[in-house]
Amino acid sequence: MRVYNINGNSDAFKLCKCGTWLSHWMAFNARHQKVPATCAVKRCVNSPDVGAFVQESAGYDRWYIVPLCSFHNHQKDGPLDLVESVALASVNLRETCEKK
Repeated sequence: MRVYNINGNSDAFKLCKCGTWLSHWMAFNARHQKVPATCAVKRCVNSPDVGAFVQESAGYDRWYIVPLCSFHNHQKDGPLDLVESVALASVNLRETCEKK
C-alpha cells in the first residue's frame, strides 16, 4: 500500500485516551496486530518509534495511524510504500477510543 506521511499533525489533535498514537494503533488497528519488530515501510529495518499519521495515496480523505520509525515519520517528500501485512488504525477518535 502506498501512503503519504502527514507531517506535523500529532499536536493538532488532542491526545486520545490511549496516551500515544502508537498505543492507539495497537488498540485499534484493523487486524489487532502488536507492534512489529520493524517499521511499516518496505525494506526498513528500524524499530517503529511512533504511530504516524498517513493518508492513502489514492486520494481518499481518511487519515490513519501506522507504526513508523523516526526517520520515516519525518520524511516529507514522496510516498511511502508499506508492507502488505501492516494494518491501519483510524485517526477518527469518535470511531475508536471515544466510542468506548
